[in-house]
Amino acid sequence: MRPIAFITDIHYPMIDEWFKARKYKPVPKELLPPTGVVMESDSGPLCAGFLAKTDYGVALIGHLVTNPNADKISRRMALDRVITELSDRAIKEGFKMVGAATNNKSLMKKYVALGWNVSDENVTGFWRS
Repeated sequence: MRPIAFITDIHYPMIDEWFKARKYKPVPKELLPPTGVVMESDSGPLCAGFLAKTDYGVALIGHLVTNPNADKISRRMALDRVITELSDRAIKEGFKMVGAATNNKSLMKKYVALGWNVSDENVTGFWRS
């Protein structure tokens, strides 16, 4: 398994299909952070995720999605690797804290299993555009 840089023209149509197959609303490509990773195996892409970098020492992992056609074990391993790759990159680049938010129960368990601390529970997020 190896991480490769997310290239919008190549990878966006793929993750758009993954989001749709999983019944998630696809993220418009212009709203994806420029730092993205795709985890690949010899059989093809397995998972993708993004790192949003702020100007105040915090980076946020988001827009994680796995290939619905890949086997479950490979998807799980790839997701672990994408989260670790993005968080390690943020720390290496000098960010003091890396955060993530999700309402997906299995993803919550994954973050805890990877050594992340729960910071907030029962929170509703708000966005404006």
